[in-house]
Amino acid sequence: METAKTQSQSPDQLVERLRGIVAFLPSFKVSGFKFGHWTQPSSDQLGVMMLPYFSLSEVAASFEQAAYDLGWIMHDFNWGTWKQTPEAMSLRDDPRALEQATPEQLARLLTTCIRQDRFCEGALEAAFASGLLTRILERAAAILREADEPGASVVHERTSEPEKDQSISRAKASAESARVLGNYYTEFSGKMPLVCPNCHWIGAAKDGATEEYKDLFDVSCPKCSKMLLVVPFPTEEQAKEAAAAGNVEAMRVLPLLVRREALWERLERTKLKFPEQLPDVPEDEINLVWDTENAGEEDASVVIKAKDRVLWREPLLYECWPRFNEVEAILKQKYGQSCRSLTPTDRSHMWLFGDSLTASDKVSFTFDDVLR
Repeated sequence: METAKTQSQSPDQLVERLRGIVAFLPSFKVSGFKFGHWTQPSSDQLGVMMLPYFSLSEVAASFEQAAYDLGWIMHDFNWGTWKQTPEAMSLRDDPRALEQATPEQLARLLTTCIRQDRFCEGALEAAFASGLLTRILERAAAILREADEPGASVVHERTSEPEKDQSISRAKASAESARVLGNYYTEFSGKMPLVCPNCHWIGAAKDGATEEYKDLFDVSCPKCSKMLLVVPFPTEEQAKEAAAAGNVEAMRVLPLLVRREALWERLERTKLKFPEQLPDVPEDEINLVWDTENAGEEDASVVIKAKDRVLWREPLLYECWPRFNEVEAILKQKYGQSCRSLTPTDRSHMWLFGDSLTASDKVSFTFDDVLR
């Protein structure tokens, strides 16, 4: 069941919601506007490798929050299935189809773009870079102009700068009101009560809408999607302390955390770091292969091959495309212009890209245009 506000609302309410997102169109169309940036965090803890993450700019973050606050994000809507439909693909890929989109279709598109970003790092930025978000706002602006007819209560005036500032302030306040916990075992419980400051929903944490990320999960209001709680996953130290105190869940999880930490430490000790670690390959044209061995086992490995010759082997991580880019850069330093490509085998794709729908856009298999 779709429960976006576009289904039951007055014309004035729709116009207000349109104006709220169209206010961001001028910023999106400014030459050189940055939607955000990728960050590669460093770690001073031995054996810990941090994956890159995308940080939204202030305007982009305000746009995302405004989409929630104005009801453009649909609940009880299976966006994962819908995005594979001919309707979704036509609206996404055909500007002419998007020019005829209804407010309901705009809501579906925005829901898909924004909700997908929670599962796939950088997905929302990719939607902006492709021009899709700007086209969505341009269609919203066109619908808003259609409301500027005799008898319409809202004219198509420019949104003032104070109104934009108020929108950004509301977004900041909304994000800051989410409670951030420090210890999963001592502070979180599915029974802990939550109160939504937006729509006044009251319920237990287990009844909220939950989204999981690499290092944490959040709990949002099931009615209006206001984020209420941010819960980091437990560290190994926290799990050990909880297990020692008799926490059954910690006792069950601790062996998994220990194995994960051991894998990261083993990778840090044995990974390729310098071109001098690689053997010479006396060929004018080198096409390398990225393969996996014993995937799913404790001794799972990435194997770099030149034809049948193994050049390098190191521990395999899941969703390891950032490591692919690091290794590719070192291979390029070692073999220079002779090295033409690094191509993953079919069986390595699942481990390379994992659950990310955008990871394949962040790697390059030829050395002429390696993504950095």
